[in-house]
Amino acid sequence: MSVLVERALLFIALLLISFTIAALSAVAGEGGAAVVPANKEPLPRGLIVPHQEALLSSLMEGQIQTIHKQEGERFQPGEPLVTFYCPVRQARLQQSQAALTAARKRLRANRELAAVRSASPLDVALSEAELLQAEAELAVQSAMVDMCLVRAPFAGRVNTLQVHPYETVPQGKPLLDIASEGHFEVRVILPSYYYAVAQIGTEFSIHLEETRRSYPVRVIRTGGRIDPVSQTLPIVGQVVGTFPELLPGMGGPVSFPSPQSAPSDL
Repeated sequence: MSVLVERALLFIALLLISFTIAALSAVAGEGGAAVVPANKEPLPRGLIVPHQEALLSSLMEGQIQTIHKQEGERFQPGEPLVTFYCPVRQARLQQSQAALTAARKRLRANRELAAVRSASPLDVALSEAELLQAEAELAVQSAMVDMCLVRAPFAGRVNTLQVHPYETVPQGKPLLDIASEGHFEVRVILPSYYYAVAQIGTEFSIHLEETRRSYPVRVIRTGGRIDPVSQTLPIVGQVVGTFPELLPGMGGPVSFPSPQSAPSDL
């Protein structure tokens, strides 16, 4: 009789174990989590960033007249991006140009008079000072008019526009976000034990999920310190070569040479 009881208890225990395993498997399947072996860590991820980027702001308060480039359009250095409506500033510039012309003629006339002793040296000196003042005023007004036109500081593409034509914006208002093209960088946050293999000049690759291709990268800068809390090291690499399909914001896993010693589970 005792043997039958022991067999029944063993059978019940096996059933309970089977039900528990099945339930855990179902929960894992619903969560969609992939099982990663303890000794197989996921690869670090990299992010494509432009070599140069800028958020251009208004240098003056005024009304926008023309936006020359829309989102996604390319531009060259010095090409106009935004033009403001500036009739008052342009009129003041013309006024300064006329004042400069008058000062030059006055100085020329006083010098001719001084040559025949019909004007004093003081008159000539005052005319020279007026000419310098007119030149300085013209330079000021020219700089004020230059603020009416926002030019591209480098070659690139417009990412986002934050204003529209005919809007009146204050000084310092962000106008458009731009980024360079052609030379892209890759930013990666690596576990600190990659420090030995992530030195300047080290070559690695990044597999972009958007293009489903791998691209060669070379380390050009490393962080100045290892974060003591997360034990990570930021690095910056440069994509080797030119790839027109690349866009800022693309990302994917990076492959480095295997570090000599990875931390083991304690």
